[in-house]
Amino acid sequence: MAKGKAANPADAFRKAQRKKELKKHKAERVKTRDFALVKKDTHDLEDEMEKLSSDPALKPADEKRLKDLQAELESINKKKEEYVAEHPEQRKLVYRPRRTAREREEEEKEVDTAPKTRKLFDKRGMPLHPERSIYYDPVMNPYGVAPPGMPYMERPLRPNEMEVEEEEEASDADIAMPEGPPPDAQKEEEEESSDYDIPMPEGPPPPKPGSQRPAATSTPNRIATAANRPTAPPTRLSTTSDRATPVRSAIR
Repeated sequence: MAKGKAANPADAFRKAQRKKELKKHKAERVKTRDFALVKKDTHDLEDEMEKLSSDPALKPADEKRLKDLQAELESINKKKEEYVAEHPEQRKLVYRPRRTAREREEEEKEVDTAPKTRKLFDKRGMPLHPERSIYYDPVMNPYGVAPPGMPYMERPLRPNEMEVEEEEEASDADIAMPEGPPPDAQKEEEEESSDYDIPMPEGPPPPKPGSQRPAATSTPNRIATAANRPTAPPTRLSTTSDRATPVRSAIR
């Protein structure tokens, strides 16, 4: 067998497949990066470049920033041109027109006039106004909860209900907070100050629960205690003479 050839055909096949996969993944990454450049809006870059170019005395950092912006804009425009050459029908999506001042004002007005979302549920997740639910029934469903798998919906507000809603929102907005710190903080401060005012007794602190109390008995006291103890009677040593000798009777 020649030295240049692989010994195992299976290993050679796996290596070839691995190379193909790596090449494919690399091409996908490049395609994703290029598509992100195609979708990028260059108006912000152009505005920043125009602002830097209008300055007659640029600092070295600003000059470097201007060169970086120019290089980035050139690379983006190049990718845009390549994509438009392949997909001419998407030219309007690639090159987005600038928004006029009037369009920006209209967008801001739309955001301001957007309908405000009402609070529908309480902390427990139950409807605040069950009678407004489309599923409400005074006997079968007094809480107005939606059936499983169905979204919660409310019927249109009546004129009197709209007035009540506006009054509730106004009352919530007009609530004035009292001056000074909140009650919890004031209570904590009072507790801390009361702890400092407690007079401590004289002498060493008491032992902790479960710990053994150190012995405070001095040596003379121990000697006096030992002297006052009653003396035990002397122990009698047994001898062989005191033991009873068994009498053996000779039976003939």
